[in-house]
Amino acid sequence: MRKSLILLFAVLGRVVFAQSAEVKTSVDWTVMELTAQTSLDIAAMNIKLPSGKILAEEVLEKQYTDIIRSAILGIQADSSHTLGDMVSAGEISLSEADTFGVPIRRVPAVLSLDLTRLSASYIVSLKNIGASLLKHSRPASIKPSLAAPQALAYTGIVILAEGELPVHGRNTSTLAQPCLFPKIWDSDMNLFYDKTMAAPQSTMSTRYTPSAAVLRDTPSGIDESLESFVGEKPLRIMAVGVFGVSPTDIIISRDDAMLILSSEANRKLLQEARIVFALNEKVLKK
Repeated sequence: MRKSLILLFAVLGRVVFAQSAEVKTSVDWTVMELTAQTSLDIAAMNIKLPSGKILAEEVLEKQYTDIIRSAILGIQADSSHTLGDMVSAGEISLSEADTFGVPIRRVPAVLSLDLTRLSASYIVSLKNIGASLLKHSRPASIKPSLAAPQALAYTGIVILAEGELPVHGRNTSTLAQPCLFPKIWDSDMNLFYDKTMAAPQSTMSTRYTPSAAVLRDTPSGIDESLESFVGEKPLRIMAVGVFGVSPTDIIISRDDAMLILSSEANRKLLQEARIVFALNEKVLKK
């Protein structure tokens, strides 16, 4: 009998789920996590307590893929594509995209005080999604530059892009936006860095932070949470513009680009993806 009821509720869940559930999603780019909070109206689904609580939890679990799919597909992969765009273009399959939504944490479902709603939260790692999309086996070569003298060897790269910046090719300015795979261009619009230049085995994902974390009143000026990533002597670069359909690509000056390209140690920082983007807090949590 119980097995039949479970199957029935699974079917009913698909029929009335859209009317009975509220789904709120948020992305915290500082920790590279997506959170989906679901609230199921068990009264509208005619689920009776207390025995129905387990069945309602199973409905939520069975509907998890539907809950999270639209949020996953809406993630900005790069300046031109969301994950949904990549599915539409055939670069990844929908079933593959669904595997990106495997939660790293689940917050157990709880009943509201009035016992009419059941709520649960699921947290998905954007780092895992990014790692899944890296298909190359070795990093693209980064050509050295002899146009500038040898620079100091830095321990990491910090790009400050907190305020509104000019949008290349448009008569406007805007805040830089986060994505899984931001590109970096120099001011002559030469592609300076993209995901193919990072070694897949480095397992280092894109890092975003508020500018306060890289402008600390400490000897290194770097928050402890970032020191292990960019070290105590990072090169700090001011972004001079943004680029892309979605303004996720950062433009830096040609001179700053030369400081990195002219040093073997600094070019290695690109391959190890030891880059932190300091963006406006408004775009980092939304």
